[in-house]
Amino acid sequence: MSEHEPASASPPVAGDPCASTSLALRVESVSAEVVRPLRGAVLRPGLPLDRSVYEFDDDPLTVHIAAYDARSGAIVGVATGLPQACADRVVDVDCPEVLAGPPGQSGDHPGSGLLPGARALPGACPGARVRRLRGMAVSPEAQGLGVGRAVLEALLAEAQRRDDAPSGNGAVSGGGRGSGGGWWWANARTSALGFYERQGWRVVSAEFEIPGVCPHVVMVKAPA
Repeated sequence: MSEHEPASASPPVAGDPCASTSLALRVESVSAEVVRPLRGAVLRPGLPLDRSVYEFDDDPLTVHIAAYDARSGAIVGVATGLPQACADRVVDVDCPEVLAGPPGQSGDHPGSGLLPGARALPGACPGARVRRLRGMAVSPEAQGLGVGRAVLEALLAEAQRRDDAPSGNGAVSGGGRGSGGGWWWANARTSALGFYERQGWRVVSAEFEIPGVCPHVVMVKAPA
């Protein structure tokens, strides 16, 4: 997928994750500084590294994942999950908390973030947690080897692990802004739709163009 700004960081992907993996990987949760170089090289080639810094990159609820080639130690895949609700373009989703406007608000309401006629269904998923998949990238030499799928699975699993971890008072933290098992959304490049659909994501918007990048759609993944 891809992004919303000059290529709004919604998760651009690379490679066909359905191909059999012939690359030995080590997949880890890392800091934003670790994922930015590959994020920039694949998604913002030729631009300064600061163009690959995202809002909420350093939020404590943000999850960054990197996949390393176990032989060379090189980072070959990255992805980020941000605690950020979907702001616009969504026309078909049954979870109001994924959207920017209040639950139940229609697309005819100014500032609702929905296209005209669209509706968010009140109470469809009370207490939903939402993360945005963004900055997903696989190095060109590792595409088609299952790296994308490995990174995406690790990202969702790590978000779920954090959401299920007890807080200091013994309560499970999943009721907060995090969302491993909650809703995910992303601006997906249309060229990557097959990949995301195979991972359980679905299209919820009309196609749109991000200037200087390529056609995108908004996709969401419902709680497991």
